[in-house]
Amino acid sequence: MNFGSNTAVLLGSLQGSGGLPLANTAGLALALTVGNNNTNTTFSGALSGSGSVTLAGSGTWTLTGSNSYTGGTSIASGLLAVENTATLPSGSLLSIGPSGAVVLGASGYAEAGLISGGGPLADSAPLAFSGRSVHDQASPGA
Repeated sequence: MNFGSNTAVLLGSLQGSGGLPLANTAGLALALTVGNNNTNTTFSGALSGSGSVTLAGSGTWTLTGSNSYTGGTSIASGLLAVENTATLPSGSLLSIGPSGAVVLGASGYAEAGLISGGGPLADSAPLAFSGRSVHDQASPGA
């Protein structure tokens, strides 16, 4: 997928497999927003680069691949299902808005970055946090 000179892109959904660098043709970071078509999709590919990802809409976006992007993850609305311990890049920001939610289904999930926000954070496996976490709702699995 070629993003041209854009530094922000809105996709209705992102599904399937394959690699996707979060950068434009000049190599600048890309802010990718997905989910505005309100469907449930699964992406098993790898997101890389210095860009960021925002989930919007009311659907569920399931990530199963190993990702290395560094710009952070924001859940503005919808549900992000994390199914692999390498799905959310270690050391990056995870921000959960009041209309967003995250389900961490990976066994042995560990987060070394910052988790912030007021949306639900559910865990179906033990969690380990080594970074700063600022979260103002109790984890339902805790």
